[in-house]
Parts: sequence; C-alpha cells; structure tokens
Amino acid sequence: MVLNSVMVAIGTVINAYLLKLHYLNIYQVTFTTTFGQVLLFAGMLLVRKQAFSRIKTVIKRAGGLFTLSAVIESAAFLLNMYALKVGPASVVTAVYTSVTVVVIWIGVFFLKEREFILRKLLSSALVTAGIIILKVFV
Repeated sequence: MVLNSVMVAIGTVINAYLLKLHYLNIYQVTFTTTFGQVLLFAGMLLVRKQAFSRIKTVIKRAGGLFTLSAVIESAAFLLNMYALKVGPASVVTAVYTSVTVVVIWIGVFFLKEREFILRKLLSSALVTAGIIILKVFV
C-alpha cells in the first residue's frame, strides 16, 4: 500500500508538471495515463493466463456495472487532471484522496464492514480535518 501511494504521488506530480507547463492538455494526460494502465494490465494478463478467463466471467456477469465503473472513474480522473491544471497539486491531491473517506463510510454503512470500525471512522475524521485545514489555510 505504501508503494502504491508513492507511485500515485509520483504520477500525480508528473501529470501536474505536464499540465502546468502546457506540454499536454487534460485530455492528452488522461489518454496517456489510461493507455499506460491498459498496457500494464495487458502485460499482466499475458503472464497470468487464468486471470483472463476470470475477467471474461466477471464481464459476463456484471458487464453493466463494470462499464459504469469505468466511465465514472475515467470522468473522475479527467476532472482531477482539470483541477491539477487550475489549482495547486498539494490541495488538489488532498481533496482527490478524500475518496478514502467516502469508501470508508460506504464500507461501514452499506457493505456492513464492521472490523476495526472505530479505527476507520477516526481515520476518516482525520482525513476530513486535513482537507479542511488545507482548504482554509492554503
């Protein structure tokens, strides 16, 4: 998870840099990032052939949700790139990562994930407080 956070942070800084210097526009950054993810995913499928059959099964069972998820996440990424273009990367990334708070609350209240509930709710409160502090003081 830490490696994932570091990689996302590096990617976000690179994207913000490309946008601020006008090397790429938000659509080009979104396309190149998504294309890179597709290439990485395709490479993983080649290495793990049984994963491909599993993905086909998931698409057959929940294709509509799979498509809806892809559209929503792509739109969110595009909006994030726009925000990076017009705002400071530190604030944009903090607000963008507030997805953690939303996921915690959905997990607790809709998916009934009760393990470590106090820790989850406390951490979501801390993230929210951090976002508020950044918004007010930056």
